[in-house]
Amino acid sequence: MKTKKLKIFFKWLGNAFFLLAFLASMSFAWNADGLKKTRSLEFKINNTNGNVFLQESQLRDFIGISETGWQNRLKNNFITQLEQKLSQHPSVYHCKVFTSLSGKITIEAHSKTPLMRITDLNSHSLYIDFEGGSMPLSDLWTARLPLVSGYFKANDFKVVRKPVSKPTLKTFNAFEFCRHTLTDTLFKHLIHGIYFDSTGTVILTPVIGPEQIIMDTSGYYPQKLNQLKQFYKTAYRTSSQWNCYQILDLRYSNQIIAIPYKPFKTKTEDRKSTRLNSSH
Repeated sequence: MKTKKLKIFFKWLGNAFFLLAFLASMSFAWNADGLKKTRSLEFKINNTNGNVFLQESQLRDFIGISETGWQNRLKNNFITQLEQKLSQHPSVYHCKVFTSLSGKITIEAHSKTPLMRITDLNSHSLYIDFEGGSMPLSDLWTARLPLVSGYFKANDFKVVRKPVSKPTLKTFNAFEFCRHTLTDTLFKHLIHGIYFDSTGTVILTPVIGPEQIIMDTSGYYPQKLNQLKQFYKTAYRTSSQWNCYQILDLRYSNQIIAIPYKPFKTKTEDRKSTRLNSSH
């Protein structure tokens, strides 16, 4: 009985010793790999939606390394420094830096995806991405995006990496409204401008159809946008109906006021009208 227990004990002890030896060797290999010097550097840049906000030369300047400034640095320290620096780039959404056994450093950078361009009351312009993060305007690329402008400050408008709450009757958030509108299957193709005036009125500018769509910031806007979508489906069934209305007003509860275009009068018609009025 004692002999059997001793065999089990020594077997367990041997397995434990083997495991410790394996972990020690892996730790030594990891430390040795970390002490290796970098030999080459590669950038893999993923720009979304056809935008070119990130370029290799731009990232090199941002992290402060020249064509040869990265050579012969300790890999582990260099990787940590690169990841920390790149995560602070205003147009980088996600980055990953990894290395090979030969000393090759690979930098993968994914750009943010801008949703809109905003210009506040101080004429300060920047891009806002889908999560409310800000992106500066780029000298390398100009994105074709809806313009949001009016009486707000850029710092008040953006919501950086904050979960979006559901809108209620008593709350209105400019970013949430714009994101809700500009990600809708219809309105993301239709609306190319949003303006917030000083009285709490929101003016949407569509590509086709009426010149203006007027809303306010006091109502439950998803419901009003759904009403607007139904109006488009019923009132604009053919291309000849696109120019029927000049303004669509959604500021009233459960209704849309459609103001038609005024008939265009030529100068001859205006003269005839003036003569008739004077004769009376």
